[in-house]
Amino acid sequence: MRALMTLSFFALATGCVGEAQWLPKDLTSTESPGGPAREIKLNQFRDVSAGLPSPPFIVSAASLDGALYALVKDTVGKTNLFRLPSGAEAWEAVALPVTGQERPTFITRLDFSLIVTAADSAGQGGLFQFSLGDETWKKMSAPNYAGSFVVKRGSEWLWATTQGLFASADRGATWSRRSVAGTALFSQPVRRLVASLAAARLFAVSNAGVLMHSDDSGASWNQGLVDGEVTALVAQGAFVLAETAADGTLRSDNYGGTFHPLSMNAKVVSFATLGNMQLVAATAADMRSSDNGGSTWKTMNVGLPPSTSLSSLAQAGSALLASVSGKLFVAQMEQLTTASSAQ
Repeated sequence: MRALMTLSFFALATGCVGEAQWLPKDLTSTESPGGPAREIKLNQFRDVSAGLPSPPFIVSAASLDGALYALVKDTVGKTNLFRLPSGAEAWEAVALPVTGQERPTFITRLDFSLIVTAADSAGQGGLFQFSLGDETWKKMSAPNYAGSFVVKRGSEWLWATTQGLFASADRGATWSRRSVAGTALFSQPVRRLVASLAAARLFAVSNAGVLMHSDDSGASWNQGLVDGEVTALVAQGAFVLAETAADGTLRSDNYGGTFHPLSMNAKVVSFATLGNMQLVAATAADMRSSDNGGSTWKTMNVGLPPSTSLSSLAQAGSALLASVSGKLFVAQMEQLTTASSAQ
């Protein structure tokens, strides 16, 4: 029979309906490369713009203990952190213990903590942490470098800074340099750092939009997989999708070994991944989902306004945040799977 598996951190008390439940799991953590393909179900998008600058451009987002956190850039390029508590109708600003001209650049959830990277114009910044049970954010014991991304790969945390790629095997307690000193990729903030759980290869997009890859856990980096500027990137297992300024959407099914054109008929603004071949794409025209590693797509604009114009997309646990026509919309993602019952 068909069973509904609901995997959600976030439920809006302001009218969200369906079988949504609160479960302490990420969608990506429940998948394995060899697991069954699961159909994505997206509940209706809801307008949750109250408390945010207009228009809200979502840099990144995360979820912890029932609350959503989002880094939002305003019209003058200033980025601040906001929080939407469970059941709340308006976002509230979050005070980080930043100093001087430091600004948050990226937020993610790693294990049981939220991690924020920060940077200033002088190349300083560091990492800030908020864990389950904490009341305030704290600055982590890490090099005081400007950072742009921190991701988890296996049991390691990888942190991209303007002084190189650093790794931690003890959840951020200590850090050591991973990249070769002087690696040009990290001389400026990277646009993207991607570590697929099911693949050894790491991907990064340089500040100039060049796609780089590493096959030695981030020690050395090379280019040449695709040409031109890369504006969006996602990697899930063997499947890699890149949006390029010159050639549109490109797709690989062999870990980036070769790329082929993918007809999307619209510019992809951003990708999100749910694990095991499940992808979401925000295009200039609509929202789409794929359950086969990006080979085919279907629209999923439930609750979005007509003539949708998406400017940013972020994933926080099982919530999708989409900046559309000057407002922020949030929807829950669910997965449907086929389960066999005992006869």
